[in-house]
Amino acid sequence: MTMTGFFRLVVPVALLLDIMNVSAAVAATDFTLQTLSPGVHAVMRTEPLGLANHANTVFIINDSDVVVVDTQFTLAATREVVAALKKLTDKPVSYLVNTHWHDDHTFGNQVWKEAYPGLEIISHERTRSDMATTAVENRQQQVDGGPEAIARFEGAVTAGKALDGSTMSPEELAAYESTIKLARTYVAEVPGFTLTLPTITFSDRMVLQRGGRTIEIRHLGDGVTRGDAVVWLPAEKILVAGDLVNDPFPFTYGGHVTGWVASLEAIRALAPSIIVPGHGPVQRDMALVDRLTAAFSTLRTQAQADRTNGTSEEDFLKSVALGSQQATMVGDNKMLAFLFRSYFVGPAATSAYRGDDTGR
Repeated sequence: MTMTGFFRLVVPVALLLDIMNVSAAVAATDFTLQTLSPGVHAVMRTEPLGLANHANTVFIINDSDVVVVDTQFTLAATREVVAALKKLTDKPVSYLVNTHWHDDHTFGNQVWKEAYPGLEIISHERTRSDMATTAVENRQQQVDGGPEAIARFEGAVTAGKALDGSTMSPEELAAYESTIKLARTYVAEVPGFTLTLPTITFSDRMVLQRGGRTIEIRHLGDGVTRGDAVVWLPAEKILVAGDLVNDPFPFTYGGHVTGWVASLEAIRALAPSIIVPGHGPVQRDMALVDRLTAAFSTLRTQAQADRTNGTSEEDFLKSVALGSQQATMVGDNKMLAFLFRSYFVGPAATSAYRGDDTGR
């Protein structure tokens, strides 16, 4: 999930486009633990889907150690997840994998390092670079704008009106109330945050052989970011996808549409039996991957046609349509409809029209 400008306040619509690009923490116990295969467990978040969400985390418990994939957004929430692992096993964590640079997947690195001082942190080489630059800049923007953003959310909840002026639905109210808690937690924790960068990087693929288990870490291409990684367990046919796969749809600000389609096609070629998305429930078939591929491909086709015909970017963005995909992914949920338009279609359409020039 992209982390750009969560607290930057301009006009209401622009604010909403910005705030949707961050994840943060709510109550640290808002997760369930699912066993996917012997020794493979997914920490699945249960917060209401809305303006801010934790990432899912995966524990891979091997013969003599553990590999963890992704952290939580806050230090407190990450400590809760560390505690959950310690209830499962006393084996040490040897490796922590960051699937991309966004804070909801990396902010808790320091907590894992404190709990397991000997661990190595793995990411794509460009993810490490972005964690040291882009993520730092975004974090400061979020802290600088935090108090004003929180006040605006509180005013919206008090008035019962979404920031676009419409009456809040129950789903929107839950999302706004959660966001207020999340923003407070995040802003309060940043002063105690220590940038903890990956210690091992790769460019294309690396393999961890942990006892009898093979763990592959792959870069399938540029999608969510320019340094996406997935974790593939070939024997178990389990894929930990990061934000390349999100249910009901991905968050595309700063993404690369063409690369995203290629990455989804590569995921399909792996034929996983289980996919752990960056956000949302575990997938046990390819239906979600196929829906996302179709939606991205439709956007790309529309953008290419309009650009060839001389349609301006502004007019293309006004006319872009994903009616059937929206109906499937959103239904009649007002909150999801807003997220779909602002979080998925808008940024992805811009990327598709510009040929991914906006990606990071």
